[in-house]
Amino acid sequence: MGELAEVGFMYRAASQGIAVAKPYGDSLPYDFLVQHGRRLLRVQVKSCFSPERRGYTGFPIIVACHWGRGKLAYSSDQIDFIAAFIAKYDAWYLIPVESLQNSKNIRLYPSGRKLKRPGGNYERYREAWDLLKDENYGDREEDSAPRSNAAQAELKDTQNR
Repeated sequence: MGELAEVGFMYRAASQGIAVAKPYGDSLPYDFLVQHGRRLLRVQVKSCFSPERRGYTGFPIIVACHWGRGKLAYSSDQIDFIAAFIAKYDAWYLIPVESLQNSKNIRLYPSGRKLKRPGGNYERYREAWDLLKDENYGDREEDSAPRSNAAQAELKDTQNR
């Protein structure tokens, strides 16, 4: 099912205007390179296709790479983001690897239920596709156009809010 999540990631990222490249082979710790403007990032896709288990809330996601017989937490030397897909809710979480703080397993709560266990703090990354984007990319043409003094002051005031 992981391959299905990868195809879904490519579709969703591309529909957000993010270019997606799949490296040849499986020897790298990331599944995709994504680019938006000058921003280039390494993304590892994880997924959960199983239903919530009775007596449990949330969906488990392994956020570690397998090394020998064990698991090692991903580091920022290996990847930039985990893209976690919860099939039951058609929900994507774009989680910066630094926010995992060396965790090997997390739980995600797209249903909104929870929230005594760790994991609710990842809700801010749900559908956070903008984190993969170059924030300066869309403004390039607009910034190069000449502006009147009033327009420049209005833009500066808007940016300072």
